[in-house]
Amino acid sequence: MPATIGLAHSLFRQRRFREARVLYGQSYRRWPDAARIDPMVLQRYEAIEMDLQHSGLGRELLLQFYNIAPQHRDAPRALLRVADSLLTSDHRPSAELFLDFVAAHYRGSEAGSLAEVRLAASVSEHFTQAGDQGIRFIVSESIHHGSEARFGTAEFETRMREVATQYERHAIGSEALYHLARYHERRDAVTQALTVYKEITMRGAADPDAPWPPKASLRLATLLQPWMEAAVRAQDDFTLVSLFQRHGPGGERHYLGSLLLLAVADAHSRLGFVSEAGRLYQVVVKANKLPALTEEALVSLGKVYLDQQDLAAARGVLERARLQLQDGPSQSNAPVAICQA
Repeated sequence: MPATIGLAHSLFRQRRFREARVLYGQSYRRWPDAARIDPMVLQRYEAIEMDLQHSGLGRELLLQFYNIAPQHRDAPRALLRVADSLLTSDHRPSAELFLDFVAAHYRGSEAGSLAEVRLAASVSEHFTQAGDQGIRFIVSESIHHGSEARFGTAEFETRMREVATQYERHAIGSEALYHLARYHERRDAVTQALTVYKEITMRGAADPDAPWPPKASLRLATLLQPWMEAAVRAQDDFTLVSLFQRHGPGGERHYLGSLLLLAVADAHSRLGFVSEAGRLYQVVVKANKLPALTEEALVSLGKVYLDQQDLAAARGVLERARLQLQDGPSQSNAPVAICQA
C-alpha cells in the first residue's frame, strides 16, 4: 500500500490526475483502514473527483477528511466545499446546515465569514423567491438558523457591507458585494446593482486571481448592453457614453469585434473625448477580423490623430489601413482625403 500511495502522490504532483485517481481509488477500496485515515490521500483524491463532477464521492471524501482531522487548517474549508457542492446539486437545506455550522464554529475566521456570506445569500435568495409565502419562510428560517436569520431585510445589505469592508483586499469581500448586487437585482433595484457590480470590478487589481470582478463585469455587460444598443438607435451619444463608463475597468472586452464598440468609440469622439476614442478604436482594430469594420476603425483613428495635430501618426495609421486592405475594395474615401491633408 505505501508504494501505491507514493506513486499516486507522484502522479498528482505531475498533474497526471486521471492516473493518480486510479491508484487513489484502489487504495481507498483495498486498504480502507489506512487510506481513510490519511488526510493527504483524502484531500487529493477528493480534488480529482470534484473536478470530474463526481460530487457524491467528493463529498464523502471531504466529510471523511473532516472527521479524522477536525483541527486541520483545511477542515472548515472542507465543509465549505461540501456546502458548495450541495448548493450546486440543488440540496439547499442540507447546504445551509453545513454553512450554519461553519459560521457558528469558526466565527471570526475567513472560513466563518465566507460561510456567513454564503448562508445569508442563500437564505436571502429564497426569501425573495418566496413571494406571498414570505412570512411562512421567515418563521421556517428562524427555526433552522435562529434569531439571526434576518437575511431578507436591510440587515442583509448591512452585513454584506461589513464583510466587504473587513476583507477589502480579499476575494471574500468581493464575493459579499457580488451577493449584494444579486440581491438588488432580485429586488429590481437595477441602478443599485450596477453601482455595486462596478465597485467589484474596481477591486480587480487588489486580487487579480479572484473570480468575482470578472463575474461582476459580465453581469454589467448583460444588463447594460440592451440599453446601449437602444442609445445607439436613438443617436444619444451622451447616454451611450455614460452607460459604457458604468462597466468599470476593461468593459470593452465584452464587445470585442462588434459594431457596438465602434459606435461607443464614435460617440466618445463626437463628444470630444478623443483620447478615449482613440484607445477604443485601437481595441477594435486589434480584436476585429472583419475588413470593413477594421477599415472604419482605422480611418476614425486617423481622424483622431488629426484632431490632435499629429499628422505623422494619422498618415501612419492610414498607410497601415491601405496595406491591410489593399486586396479588398475600400468602403470609404477618407484614407485618400486624410493622406492628402
